[in-house]
Amino acid sequence: MDKIPDLLINLTAEIALKIDGDGGGGLLGGENGYGENYENDVFKMSRYCWCETDDCKLCNGTEPNFIFKPTGATVSWYKYIGRGMEYTGKLPKDWYEQCYKSLWPDDSCWMKIVEGESPDEHHILELCFNLNGKAIISVPISDSTVENIRYWNLDAIISDIESWNNDRYSAKLEEYKNKYPALEKWIAERAIKRHKEQIEWHNNWLKEIEDE
Repeated sequence: MDKIPDLLINLTAEIALKIDGDGGGGLLGGENGYGENYENDVFKMSRYCWCETDDCKLCNGTEPNFIFKPTGATVSWYKYIGRGMEYTGKLPKDWYEQCYKSLWPDDSCWMKIVEGESPDEHHILELCFNLNGKAIISVPISDSTVENIRYWNLDAIISDIESWNNDRYSAKLEEYKNKYPALEKWIAERAIKRHKEQIEWHNNWLKEIEDE
């Protein structure tokens, strides 16, 4: 039981990477300490809910925060993982491995930014074009890239990398892009989502001004 909270936090980080979530970072729960909302054939995870309405299954305790479907085992927590943990049923020894594999089939792709360990170290961008093919590239990126990359498509990302790293990674990036198209689609969908969120924010802001 002692390892379950840490493994749930690790699983939250993997879910956040897959769905472009934030892991629910917070002061008390820490990075990835609040869970993510995600479900597949093997498990379901739900963040702690703050709505406090009587008909909310999470708030009234009807639904747990984590369900391992093969055995029906459940885990619940209060606000963040590790606090007020309650368990029902049995989690097998390899429950985490089963969840991980269900998240990342062999043809999976993802993109993430790894922060430098000190202010003098560059951020590292990891592009996984295909997990099975081990088509993964890690490149240093500038601070300005970190600020803007969530709004770019893959061509813009590659162009920025080429200009900043003197074309060192160009050939391999283009090779992987052509061979494994899934990442390009994933990044485009991610960028579209971010732009739509910005449009909504600006529209709301304009409405507030117009209503004054």
